Amino acid sequence: MILLAGCAGIVVCILIVLSGPEPLEVSVPHSKPLISVSKIERTVAANSVTAYDSLVPRQTLQLTTQVPGEITWVSDSLAAGGQVAEGDELFRIDERDYAIAFARAKAILLHRKAQ
Repeated sequence: MILLAGCAGIVVCILIVLSGPEPLEVSVPHSKPLISVSKIERTVAANSVTAYDSLVPRQTLQLTTQVPGEITWVSDSLAAGGQVAEGDELFRIDERDYAIAFARAKAILLHRKAQ
């Protein structure tokens, strides 16, 4: 019985080896690949992106004045996302409040000099 089972196993192994898949063959191309060369032309391609969301700046800046007073004029460049250059006038304070603050500071200086 053991001999019969062993013979049957050998027959099955031989059938698997003989009827199994054929080995893979590598196909090497015999001709060189074709390459074409052409002149590059520069063109302008317009891209447009439409998106809907809210932008949050990485940094925020809070401007304050050295003297208190009512702001009477604000520059258009001072809007969110606007750019300003050094020396640009950003806003104007009511001159009366500034004059009062200047007179008060001058009076304090004169008072301290007198002491």
